[in-house]
Amino acid sequence: MILKLTIMDLNDKLKNTLEELKTKADNLKNKLNLSTADARKEFDIQTEKVKEWMDDNDINSESFKHKSKEAKQELKTMFDELQLQISLGKAEGEDAIKEQSKKVKEQIYKIKIELDKDDKFQKIKNGASEKFNELSDTISILSTKFEYDIEDGKEIWEEKKKEINKEIDGWSDEFEELKNKSTEKFDEVSKEVSSVWNKIKKSF
Repeated sequence: MILKLTIMDLNDKLKNTLEELKTKADNLKNKLNLSTADARKEFDIQTEKVKEWMDDNDINSESFKHKSKEAKQELKTMFDELQLQISLGKAEGEDAIKEQSKKVKEQIYKIKIELDKDDKFQKIKNGASEKFNELSDTISILSTKFEYDIEDGKEIWEEKKKEINKEIDGWSDEFEELKNKSTEKFDEVSKEVSSVWNKIKKSF
């Protein structure tokens, strides 16, 4: 009976995870369709959230106490460079916003790579790494929009959006299929869920 309940609990957890990922995918799709003006506002909102995240995960806090002096200094440099790009304020003009968002995206990506390698940080700050990944995904989408959604690239951007939407809709169908798989294949399904989600993020 206990084993049965455990399997049921795992199955419910997996289904909840699938629903959460579908919601995240839909949220990311919505960002694709923002007007340029709304995308700029959203970019400011997201960069403010990144600043708040860095304040909550200060390099000199207990969160990174386990890191070597050299590793902390390297990460601190990344944090400082990102803070600098964000603190420049709202860029004016298409070229300026495109360049600023590109630099912010690049710095966030560097930090994300370091956090993904840091198992201890993920254990100490449960959920913080996942939150940063979400912010990274959103910034990446907005930056891609700014890169393409300019006067000379609007046609390209519209085609790109269609491709991404088509891919995500297809993977959403895969999520539904995974939900209906046997609970006896929990580990297998979990790996497939992770694989599908990574494919969704790559499409952006």
